[in-house]
Amino acid sequence: MLDTVLFHVGEAPVTLAGLLTFLGVLIGTYIVARLARSGIVRVNRKRSPMSRAGIYTLSRLLFYFIIIIGFTIASSIIGIDFTTFALIAGALSVGIGFGLQSIINNFVSGILLLVEKKIRPGDVIELDGGTMGRVLEINVRTTLLRTFNNLEVIVPNSELVVKKCTNWTLSDLEQRIKIPFQVSGGVDRERLREIVLETAKRVSTTSPNHEVELALTRFSPSTLEYELIVWVDEGEEGPHATETHSLYLDALESAFRQNNIS
Repeated sequence: MLDTVLFHVGEAPVTLAGLLTFLGVLIGTYIVARLARSGIVRVNRKRSPMSRAGIYTLSRLLFYFIIIIGFTIASSIIGIDFTTFALIAGALSVGIGFGLQSIINNFVSGILLLVEKKIRPGDVIELDGGTMGRVLEINVRTTLLRTFNNLEVIVPNSELVVKKCTNWTLSDLEQRIKIPFQVSGGVDRERLREIVLETAKRVSTTSPNHEVELALTRFSPSTLEYELIVWVDEGEEGPHATETHSLYLDALESAFRQNNIS
């Protein structure tokens, strides 16, 4: 029974024994690839964020490489001629190419993301549509993103390659933000500047590597409109615009109330 010919691939007969061997090699290859990937990640879990991103890329590429090698070996065991296999695949691609175009596009885009490392697991990114969150995984077809509202967004890899995407933590954890506010027109502007700059420097997220700035953007007889320009460093947790603005506005409001500034 094991020597019974089930079908032919080109001129190569495929027996039941060969088919079982083929499946066994594929299953074994998949297990080895998973163990290799998880082993690499486990060994390097305590490394720095930059090292972890590199190890993640290495583990993913190694996984794909082992799978391809395993498939090649399994095909050779049952005697498949790759020239014939390529011709059959080419013929099938004519019929199903349009249906698989999106999948192949996303797969290739995922490989590019892993190789270029412009977007890595742990990075905080902002999509072209305004969605912002932290990258959890870069998979074969999609990238998993967790927003600051704890929502998990599944993004096709091709969108991250083709469309504009802002990486807030690619090479530097410091960002410059602007905090607008208004005060009454009769305030002492020099005293106001001194209070605002000192208050901003005391906020925990203010970077010591840059000067804090205060710019007058608009004035009228009753109000003065300012922008506090400050560089922030929020560490590995990444930027969260709403909370950061709230920190500075809360500090400014307290300082104004203590100094009788309206």
